[in-house]
Amino acid sequence: MPIFCDLVALNQPARTIETLQYLNGTHPRYGGPPPAPVPPEPPVTRDALRAHPPALPVLRRGVADLDPAPPGDEPENPEDSELATLPRRQQALADQIREDLGQNQRVTQRALIQYRDELSRPQAEIILEILKEAFLTMQAGIAQARREGALDDDALAAWATFETNHGLYLAHFPFDAARERLYRNAPVDIDRADPVAVAEAFEGFLDTLENEAVAGIVGPRLKDWAERSAAFGRVIVAEAQAVAMRGDIPDEDMPHRVWLRRQVGQGWALMERIATWLVKTEEGRVIGLNVAFASGVATLLAALRSLLF
Repeated sequence: MPIFCDLVALNQPARTIETLQYLNGTHPRYGGPPPAPVPPEPPVTRDALRAHPPALPVLRRGVADLDPAPPGDEPENPEDSELATLPRRQQALADQIREDLGQNQRVTQRALIQYRDELSRPQAEIILEILKEAFLTMQAGIAQARREGALDDDALAAWATFETNHGLYLAHFPFDAARERLYRNAPVDIDRADPVAVAEAFEGFLDTLENEAVAGIVGPRLKDWAERSAAFGRVIVAEAQAVAMRGDIPDEDMPHRVWLRRQVGQGWALMERIATWLVKTEEGRVIGLNVAFASGVATLLAALRSLLF
């Protein structure tokens, strides 16, 4: 390396000074040594996904529903004053942004409503996956509105604050960052995962829950998750189609590919947990007597499983 040649030419005191500067990263010419290579993260396995579902199935008042998945959905500082007021601030911002959106942004408006409704729940009942998929749907819609010049400065400022607050809120759930990495790096064969087929699989599950023979045994949290997943699937399809129309070269970090990987990962983890619950627990077996519901779970589970390595 060039610095070593320069050091050899110096006298001992100067060589010592510049060596220490280099090792401390403050050398005026060479800075410091290159950073040590970061070892790649170990590949995510099905077992890792299975152990970290976004929510847990539960029988509540005679219906199949979801509870937040501990410990990821337990706040580190539940009494933190900023966290205590943040949901109300986010709700006010959501209302402001929704009022500024045009009629062609109904998907984004609906996501804002669902995000707002989720935050209105007691903190212990909030399911982060619903918030995150609603946020990603909003993010795509706001980006489109920004490109179209459809938002004024006040709306853009409100969205910037909303984004910051969203990150702050998730930061209070430290274990969820590990779960999020699992979903984003899920072992999904992304080249075989057709966004349209995945979206249709989630839509099919939502249709099952809305079927007259099933609706009576489905709780509101499970319905919320299904609705949010189906809506997010449509957002992924729209983004994938926009990329195809622009002729972009496929890249692993493209938003729709990242979103598709995490949706398949978290969806499979939850369906796997529900399927196990239906068979191996007494309360689950009660719900499993509804053949249409059990079939809907099995169908979505099979569709998502076929896309995993």
